[in-house]
Amino acid sequence: MHERSMLYFMDYRRKFAAYASRPDAQQRLFGISLLESIFIPLPSDFLLIPMSLLSPDRAFRYAFVASLGSAAGALVSYFVGWIVINFAAQFLLIPQWILNTLDFFKSYSAIFLISAGFSSVPFNFVTFLSGVSNVNLIYFLVLCVFFRAVRYNLISWLIWRGGPRYQEWLERNFYGTMMVMTLALLVVSVIGILFFETA
Repeated sequence: MHERSMLYFMDYRRKFAAYASRPDAQQRLFGISLLESIFIPLPSDFLLIPMSLLSPDRAFRYAFVASLGSAAGALVSYFVGWIVINFAAQFLLIPQWILNTLDFFKSYSAIFLISAGFSSVPFNFVTFLSGVSNVNLIYFLVLCVFFRAVRYNLISWLIWRGGPRYQEWLERNFYGTMMVMTLALLVVSVIGILFFETA
């Protein structure tokens, strides 16, 4: 099962890389970044990396395009979540444990949004939950745009700086590194929450 998943993963990476040399590559990058924020679990980095390798002088422009697409998709996902919960509330009795979970998410939404924006945590799931739990829209947008931009610009900077030398490292280690950093952020955040709540 794991081998099949890896083959599927590699196949999509090859397909995305093939788009990098097409004239409409920037539009595809925007579209893939947008869809990734709504429902596609495959990272747009698969297209950003080969595009930046082909045109290093445009690497940061591509990061900007990916950031815009991701922000647009995050907005769509947010409003889908907001519509779903408001529609459900009119016709269904929502269990208290779900309401408590949403309150918890809203209270610590910054942690979830930063983690999802900067790492490989499913971004679309977090943006959807933000709408469901009615996180402040401006607050939501600022965190999403900033941390997705940091992620994409970091990738573009590495490619601009090292070119093909860093491509292999990115493909092998980047997501693991981001996950470790995210877990560290979550641990520090949880410790901070527990400290201030018991102080």
